[in-house]
Amino acid sequence: MDNRYSPAKVLDKTFLVTYQQTRESFWPDVLTLNSTLFILDRIWEFRFDYFSEPGTEFWNRIALCILETDIAIINRIGLDRNRQAKTLFKFANQIRTKFVEEEAKLNFERRLDEISFEQRIEPYRDVLKRVRDNRISHFSRVLAENLGENKRLGWDDAVASLKPAAKLIGELWSAVCLGHHFSLYPLEYHPDVTPGEGMDGRPDIVRILETLALNSHLVHMPEREPGFWPMFKRTLPQEILDQLNEYRKAKGLPPA
Repeated sequence: MDNRYSPAKVLDKTFLVTYQQTRESFWPDVLTLNSTLFILDRIWEFRFDYFSEPGTEFWNRIALCILETDIAIINRIGLDRNRQAKTLFKFANQIRTKFVEEEAKLNFERRLDEISFEQRIEPYRDVLKRVRDNRISHFSRVLAENLGENKRLGWDDAVASLKPAAKLIGELWSAVCLGHHFSLYPLEYHPDVTPGEGMDGRPDIVRILETLALNSHLVHMPEREPGFWPMFKRTLPQEILDQLNEYRKAKGLPPA
C-alpha cells in the first residue's frame, strides 16, 4: 500500500474511528507475538548445555509459556472462524468495503491478493487450532484420561507452524495498516533502531543470556582448573570454543 494514502483521505469518514480503534486493538497482540518469538529464538539458540549451571527448568517454563501464548494469539487474531470473532482477515475484508478513493482500493485489493492469507495459512490451521482447543484454552477429557493421546496432539507440528503463521500475520498486519508503519516489534527488539552513543542497545534477553554465560563455570575453567582444562578443551566442538572466547573477551579474559 502506498504511503501517500492516509486512512483519513481514502476511507469513509464514518468508518475512520472504527478503523483506528480496531487497528489499535490488534497491535498489542502483533507486538507480543513477534517479540515473544524473538525471545524464544534466543532461548533455543543459547547453549545451556555448556554456558549455564545445571538446571534449566526456569527457561523450559518460559519457553512453554511463550509457546502457549503465541498459539493462542495466532488462533485469536488469525484463525478464529467464530461469527462473533474479529480477526485480521475479517478486518481486511471490512476495510475493503470502506474505500472512497478507487486507486487506493485497487492497491489494497492487489496487496491482499498477493498475500493470499487464507490459502497460505491453511496448512497450519488444523494443528494450531487442535492444540489450542484441546490443551491451551480447554483441556479435553481424552487428553486428561489418556497420556498417550498427548503424543498425538501435534505439539511439534504446532511449534514448527508458529513462525510461518506469524510471518503471514505480519504481512496482513502491514496491509491493514494502509502503508503506515505500526511495527511488528517493540522498539528494543526492532532491528532498525540504533541505540544512543555509549548505550548497549542489545535486547534484554540477549544481555540476560550473556550474563548467564559470563558467570558460567566453562568461561572460567582455564583459570579455575588449569590442569584439567587442556584435556577438556579437546572435547569441545570448534563452535563452542569460538563462542567461549567471545564470552571471555567480553569478560576481559584472554583466549582459552
